[in-house]
Amino acid sequence: MSSPPHSSLLDWTADSVGQSAGDHLAAFRSLILVHWAVQSWSWMIADISVPIAVGPLGFGVFAVVFTVCFLLSLTRRGLIACRVAAPVAFLIVAGSFPFTANHTYLAAWLLFLFAVLDIGAPDEEGLALRAMRWMAVIIFFWAGVQKFSYGMYFRGEFLAWMIAHAGDRWSDVFGWLLPEAELDRLRGYPRYMIGGGPYRVASLPFLLVANSVWIGEITLAAGMLWRRTREWAALAAIALTLTIQLAPREYMFALLYTQLLLLFVRGSWNRRLFWPFVLAYVYLLSVVLGAPGDFLLKSSGDL
Repeated sequence: MSSPPHSSLLDWTADSVGQSAGDHLAAFRSLILVHWAVQSWSWMIADISVPIAVGPLGFGVFAVVFTVCFLLSLTRRGLIACRVAAPVAFLIVAGSFPFTANHTYLAAWLLFLFAVLDIGAPDEEGLALRAMRWMAVIIFFWAGVQKFSYGMYFRGEFLAWMIAHAGDRWSDVFGWLLPEAELDRLRGYPRYMIGGGPYRVASLPFLLVANSVWIGEITLAAGMLWRRTREWAALAAIALTLTIQLAPREYMFALLYTQLLLLFVRGSWNRRLFWPFVLAYVYLLSVVLGAPGDFLLKSSGDL
């Protein structure tokens, strides 16, 4: 199939002429609603102090709305489902600002796109696909640029600080890259002490891993714009995302961003993996309810 000319920046993420992504997008649309439903149920069950004054009852109402919209999206009423759910999502974003989690912002904007664009219409299907791919590219690229501009990855200071102060999960994931004496030094610092440190380390493997994060984010973002490297760059970005999330345990973000990156991969993988993704969300929610798997929760006890 021929490739369309790049008449605008948006077209840089377009597919070849004649390719359809309707099934892929429809599955992703339903998964966004599952994401919102599970997140809302978890806020209600765990009674987390989320900075929006609705309490467990309010989040229960939100969870019911998102759950019903998810079930509706499995029919031919997916567009209506998103138009009902989107205002609720933005109410949560507005009510929790400026403490809104990044993945909550992302889920809200994706839901907004599904609410305003009818993926059943060919022109709007293509526009939705290109816009969502650009969101993935911008997020990955800017994450790398921020790490570069802060300069706290060049000598491993950020990861060293997290190992020292953010609990065992960071040292479990990255501590093996450090000599035992260095690891003991970092763990021995008083927690959150102003003027503490130093947090620079001399371990070459540790520094390589720290710098590979921002280099990988910038490079893979560029790779997703070139059609010949798009799929491999997206798959590598998925692997990098999942690896990064092992320490902070942001598995809700990991699931959401993986699904977003799968839009770059041919084969409607969100549709193929739809029920495994749903089961993953349900299991995360069951952990909040007390099922085995505390290691999947954030330190707050939330998802």
